[in-house]
Amino acid sequence: MPDPIRVALIGCGGIMVGRHLRLMLQHEDATLVAFTDPVAAARQRAREADPTLAAVPTFADHAQMLAEVQPEAVVIGTPHSFHHRHIIDSLHAGAHVLVEKPMVNTAAEAEEVIATRDATGKVVAIAYQRHGEATFRQIKRLIDDGSLGDIQFITAEQDQPWHTVMLQRELPWRVKPELSGGGQLNDSGSHLVDILLHVTGLVPERVFALQQHLTLDVDVNSAIVVQFHGGAIATLAIVGNSPGIQAHVWEDIAFHGSKGTLYYRMIGQPDQRPWLEWRRQGDEAPTPFPTPPAETTPDANFLAAIRGREPVAATAEDGLRVAKLSAAIWQSAQQGKAVTVAS
Repeated sequence: MPDPIRVALIGCGGIMVGRHLRLMLQHEDATLVAFTDPVAAARQRAREADPTLAAVPTFADHAQMLAEVQPEAVVIGTPHSFHHRHIIDSLHAGAHVLVEKPMVNTAAEAEEVIATRDATGKVVAIAYQRHGEATFRQIKRLIDDGSLGDIQFITAEQDQPWHTVMLQRELPWRVKPELSGGGQLNDSGSHLVDILLHVTGLVPERVFALQQHLTLDVDVNSAIVVQFHGGAIATLAIVGNSPGIQAHVWEDIAFHGSKGTLYYRMIGQPDQRPWLEWRRQGDEAPTPFPTPPAETTPDANFLAAIRGREPVAATAEDGLRVAKLSAAIWQSAQQGKAVTVAS
């Protein structure tokens, strides 16, 4: 067995300490070598997450950490507007990168990430966990193999008590445009935009969107219509001011194809597990599913991709596609008219 991959964390907030740190601790092919965050309390919280981390060095500045520790890989979980600089600096320092969603805030930033990744030969992965979940892998497989025929129409609703949660705090960075790059569309909504593009392979052509900011400086609710090359249409409702179940996300998605429909629902199901049903045209009963694909996490896939054992599940190209569609949605909402999505 080769030595474990030396992993550093950039950003020590809730998602990093509560998920990525713990997943890395559980993986025998990773060892945590540094924690970086400008907030001293956050750095200390990371060190206190497990007794084995007491001696891990901490840094306030990511550039100093990269120079002194020289990690083989980094996980980035900072405010969205910092992702671009942290990714580029890490790649130039010789580190592979796993970054929280969205990868970056603009298409230009995404294109620079892709160019730098290619120039350095390093792995860049995005923590869009749905790419590794069995349910969405099943959906993608059935669409890819033609079981649904041509995708013609998609309906998708996502809602969450995002607005309420933001107001319960001292206006966190997620609602400050200069730090977040956008509101709920760039937060939980980014997962929805990404997975629809990923499982269908559809390429957006035009978008019309309306948004509500309510009491914030960023979008809370979005009503979106997307027309894809080839004629397929999607309606997306991203609602950030619903009652919700704690902070969980409720979702209902239907993928309508020429041969049948896949219905997906999450939250409110037993044990919070997703519900999926496949209906073929002309059949009154649901169609049984084939054996579901294996699952993976972004962290496990990232480590396996570094070793050359798996392809990257959520790539920088996925981040570019999300950035282009998101930019068109914001532009349409601001201008009040349909806009063309950058090719």
